[in-house]
Amino acid sequence: MDNLGDYDDTMRYYVDALDICCRRLGPDHGDVAATLYSMGFTLHHQESTERALQCFEESLIIRKQ
Repeated sequence: MDNLGDYDDTMRYYVDALDICCRRLGPDHGDVAATLYSMGFTLHHQESTERALQCFEESLIIRKQ
């Protein structure tokens, strides 16, 4: 993904996926953590460091539980 528009589209899909995972599986499920990690990775590539860090931290908290 070299085009920033691709990252924007990707983030929209991740937000939808996160919403579905949280509603269907619960906010502490491993799939929620995986989605948050992927969102963080994408945000990092968009140079949204603070938001990426928040996603990574949330993912880590869930995985530790």
